Amino acid sequence: MTLFETVSSLFLFENTDFSALDRRFGIMDSVTVRKYSDGEIFFSCGSEGFPVILSGSAVIVSGRGEKGTVLRSLVSGDAFGAASLFSEEGEHRTVVRAKGDCSVAIVPVETIKTILENEPVCSMNYIRFLSGRISFLNRKIAAFTAGSAEAKLAVYLLSLPSDSGVCRIPCPISALSSTLRIGRASLYRAFDDFARQGIIEKDGRIVRLIRPEELKIFIK
Repeated sequence: MTLFETVSSLFLFENTDFSALDRRFGIMDSVTVRKYSDGEIFFSCGSEGFPVILSGSAVIVSGRGEKGTVLRSLVSGDAFGAASLFSEEGEHRTVVRAKGDCSVAIVPVETIKTILENEPVCSMNYIRFLSGRISFLNRKIAAFTAGSAEAKLAVYLLSLPSDSGVCRIPCPISALSSTLRIGRASLYRAFDDFARQGIIEKDGRIVRLIRPEELKIFIK
């Protein structure tokens, strides 16, 4: 996608005339593009704006070290950092690291602030997005603390970074059983149930999410 297409496709501008907003607020004139090399860390603390991957890919990682856990993969068109855009915390526990060469378009925080203060539709888009995040996180907490084996496994699989729906479990099943606090027999049954329903395909530690939306049904 072009720079204009990438920025205009952000959830913030849904149900709006982006060209009109651009003329009014000078959005595209304020956008900057930065290039990063493989392994380079960026947006490790604070946020100077709302970033979106323009080309290439990156990963969100917990911690700063090379051995940090990959939480999410990012590809062209993916935005990140919306929840912490106006955070006053000086440092976050996650960082974003380039996976190969990539470029990132950044809409400055002051531009976003001006838009939210003057454009109700964009403000509602932002509130709706954050509300959805909070709701999903609450369901994840409930599933992990009091859910069934299927619910806990569904939350875990959805949290794994994936490449075209294919993800890798980073530990043996015995260790995963301890992490999720469910018996190994129950965990194997949950995997088998998902596979039998055609929701996933599993080959050792490699799992293909065929119908990931159906996993969300277990997170209530």
